[in-house]
Amino acid sequence: MNKLRNNRARKIIFDAFVDLLMKKRFSNITINDIANAAMIHRNTFYHHFKDKYDLLDQLFVATFPYERFKKNLNSFYDHPFKFLNFAYYGDVYRVLDEQRNDESFIDERNLMTFKLFVSKFHNSQVVWVLGKVYTIIIWCEYYKPEYTFRNAYKQLDHIYQTGKFPEI
Repeated sequence: MNKLRNNRARKIIFDAFVDLLMKKRFSNITINDIANAAMIHRNTFYHHFKDKYDLLDQLFVATFPYERFKKNLNSFYDHPFKFLNFAYYGDVYRVLDEQRNDESFIDERNLMTFKLFVSKFHNSQVVWVLGKVYTIIIWCEYYKPEYTFRNAYKQLDHIYQTGKFPEI
């Protein structure tokens, strides 16, 4: 019974957090905001999570499409942006899109993605692919901010495969 209660509380907190991420920047969300949105006491939040960064990390882990990645790892190596575009869907995708201008969120997302990939896929090629992907993402932030995984994954995969950025 305790496990069910814990799982239910975590789900309520996750759902409230996702709703908040659709309305506010991650850097502006407080523990009080999360507790109020989830209709729980702050102590309940701290029973399950250390802070909002821990909550975000655990949300990424809970929504990470591990089985899909494992089955299609070669596709990730060849077309990482297409793969990431189709791997994440629904609320997670909307949150990633909504928070793309929040540096605090982006930094945590990048760190968590790296840690998650390295821990799940004990393979150095994954690290190299992530490095190239991250370089392309940084380039996009400065030169093509309108590019996202959703609307430009073909162009981003082309950059990845050729190793050449378009003329600016």
